[in-house]
Amino acid sequence: MVLIIDDEIDICKSIQRFLELKGIDAVYSQNPNDAESLIDKHKIKLLILDIKMPEINGIELIIKIKTTTPDLEIVVLSAFPSENNIANSYKKGASSFLSKPIDDWDAFLNTILFYLNKTVIDKILLALKSRDSITLAELEILTNIDYNLIRHLIDINNYQNIEKISYIDIHKKSIVQLKIEIK
Repeated sequence: MVLIIDDEIDICKSIQRFLELKGIDAVYSQNPNDAESLIDKHKIKLLILDIKMPEINGIELIIKIKTTTPDLEIVVLSAFPSENNIANSYKKGASSFLSKPIDDWDAFLNTILFYLNKTVIDKILLALKSRDSITLAELEILTNIDYNLIRHLIDINNYQNIEKISYIDIHKKSIVQLKIEIK
């Protein structure tokens, strides 16, 4: 589940509607002071927040959230992408910084999916550490993750510690081979 915190209701509603059309549950609040209770109540895996808000700014909220929920992924979405805002966001614990208005909804979705599935990706990488290659079926068994999701994650993400990804994918003969070379 995704939590959107932005003082602009139109932004909240448009992001929520977009994510829900893509099958991602999302809730929102215009009040940044609601963030902690909503994170607990809805078991939030990803927080999308604005920087410029009237009651508490996004940087202060990142600090507050990271003290209670250090593993929560946070994507900052701001109309003020200054070097200072970007640097402070990352320094305080943001996972990503995106500019608004959102011009490329596909890129936005890929960012959201990446951070929602980060624990899944970590499981995949852990399973691959001791191997040069692995079939998707073996990977599915090792990680308990559906191989269609694994394929989707590999397709949409550019892993920093993966040097090369290659597929041999022949569905008619049920041969699905995945080769990943780790740096």
